[in-house]
Amino acid sequence: MLAERATLYAMANRLSGSAGGLLTAVLVATFLTPELQGFYYTFLGLLTLQTFAELGFGELLQQSVSHEWALGASSHPTTRERARARLASLVRFSLVWYSVVALVVIAGLGTGGALYFRSFASTDAPSWELAWWIAVVATGASVLLTPVFALLEGANRVETVHGTRLGQAIASRAASALAVVAGAGLFTIATARWVSFAAGVVGLGREHFRSLRTYFGRRDPDAFTWRRDIWPLQWKFALSSLSGYLLYSLFTPVLFAFHGPEVAGRMGLTLTAAAAISSAAFAAVATKVPRLAFHAANHAYREMDTLFRQATVSSLAVASVGAAIFFTGLLVTRGLGLEIATRFLPPVETALLLAAIVLQQLRFAMGSYLRAHKEEPLVLLSVLEALVAIPVFTLLGRSFGAIGMVLGFLGLTTLTLVPAVFTFEHCRNLWHGGEMRTNAHPL
Repeated sequence: MLAERATLYAMANRLSGSAGGLLTAVLVATFLTPELQGFYYTFLGLLTLQTFAELGFGELLQQSVSHEWALGASSHPTTRERARARLASLVRFSLVWYSVVALVVIAGLGTGGALYFRSFASTDAPSWELAWWIAVVATGASVLLTPVFALLEGANRVETVHGTRLGQAIASRAASALAVVAGAGLFTIATARWVSFAAGVVGLGREHFRSLRTYFGRRDPDAFTWRRDIWPLQWKFALSSLSGYLLYSLFTPVLFAFHGPEVAGRMGLTLTAAAAISSAAFAAVATKVPRLAFHAANHAYREMDTLFRQATVSSLAVASVGAAIFFTGLLVTRGLGLEIATRFLPPVETALLLAAIVLQQLRFAMGSYLRAHKEEPLVLLSVLEALVAIPVFTLLGRSFGAIGMVLGFLGLTTLTLVPAVFTFEHCRNLWHGGEMRTNAHPL
C-alpha cells in the first residue's frame, strides 16, 4: 500500500513538474524577452553540472543502503549486526561527503559559470552576475538534502521521500510562476531553488533528521571503508552520470555559444518540456528501485523480474502518451498562429527530440535494474557515448543548429540501445544463474 502511495506521489510530482514546467515556460515566453529566455535556460543547463561534483554517489548510496537494510533484517545475528554497523558508517560518511560537495558546487560551479558567461555573452547582455551567484548558492544548499533523501529511500521510506519531493515541486513551481510574473527575471531560478530547499527541510521534518542521530552511536571502523566499499563502484557511476549530463545538457550551452541566446532559449524551452515528460515516465521505475535492490539482495529474482517488467511497461506508456499530447499541443498552437509556439523548436526538431526521450526510457529502466545488484556494467557504453557526444554534438550544433543536435541525439540513442539490451541480458543470465530457468523473461 505504501509503495502504491509512493508511486502516486512520484507520478504526481512528475506530472505537476510537467504541468508546472509548461506553465513556467509559457510565463517565461510571455514575460521575458527572447534574450533573457536564452540566459534563463542556459542557467538551468549549467546548474546541472552539480552532478559532476557528486561523482555518482547519490544513486550508489541509495543502492548500498537498500542492500544493508535488507541484510539488517536477517535472522542470523552476525549478519544482522554487521549490516547495521555498515549502515551506520555509510550514514556518517555520506553526510561528510555531501558537505564537501556543497562547497565544491558553490566555489567551482559558480566560478566556472561566471567565466562561461563572460566569454560568450555579448557586451550589451542583461545583468546576470548576482542572479547567477544566488542560484549557485541555492543549488549548493539543496545538495545537503541529497544524502537524507537517499538514505530514507534506500530504507524503503519511499512514501516520505516522494511526498516531500511532491511538496518541493509544487512550492518551487508556484514560486517560479509568481517570480516571473512579478518581474524577477533571472532571479526566478534562485527564488524557486531556495523555496524548494525550504520545502524539503519542512517536509522531512525534525523526526527524520533526528533519526539520523541513531546511526552515530555505532562505531566499527572495519565495517565500512570508502576505498573498499564505495570507490570500486563509484567511479563507474560517476562516468555514467557524466554521460547523462552530456547527452542532455550540451544542447543549450552549445547553441548559446554558437547561435546566440534566442536559439538556445527555444532549445531550452523544448528540452524542459521533454525532460518533464521523461521524468514523469521514469517515476514508474524510480519508486521501485529500493524494492528491486531488496529483491536482488535476497536473490528473489522472480519477484524482481515481475516488478521490473511492470514498471518498464508503465514507463514506456507514460512517455509515449506524454510525448503525443505535447506534440499535438505544439501543432495546435502553431496552427492558431500563437506567438508562444515560436518560442519552442519547430515541429520536426521537437518530434525527433521526443522520439529519443521515449526510447531512452527502456535504457533508464535497464540501468536501474542492473544497478540494483550494486553493479554498473553499462559504464563502458556510457563512456563511449560521452566520447562521441562531445565532438559530434558540438560540431552538429555549430554547423546545423538545433536540427543537427537533435538528429545526433536520436541517432546516438538508437545505436546504443542495441548493445545496452545485449549487456542487460548477458548480465542477468550471468548473475541469476540457475534461477533463470524458472523465471519469466523481464522484458
